Amino acid sequence: MNSTSVNYQDWEPVVFTKKPKEIIKKENTPRPAGNKELTRLIEDDIPKLNKMTREYSLAITNGRAAMGFSQKDLALRLSVKDNVIKEYENCQVANFNMGFLKKILRTLKVDPKTVITKSC
Repeated sequence: MNSTSVNYQDWEPVVFTKKPKEIIKKENTPRPAGNKELTRLIEDDIPKLNKMTREYSLAITNGRAAMGFSQKDLALRLSVKDNVIKEYENCQVANFNMGFLKKILRTLKVDPKTVITKSC
């Protein structure tokens, strides 16, 4: 063995010189007075046009009975789960969609214009 030491590492040490970004602190600026009341007012002024009503659910139930379909049969024809039809018939729809209601009524051969009036 040689008395001279051999350094087998042929790379230079890597030194990171870029400093991390400083954390920017948010200033606690108060909201203008009346902002909360204004937001509440705006939300209350928006009319809820598409609501599931009892007339809609009765139209679905009666139309389904007239066609002789079960909830499961109607769901298969519409390619949805049967609990969706159950929710529409019980007026417990979380995400009511007027277009889907019209599709249900057309499938049951019920004219949507007779059920859905503009006064609702």
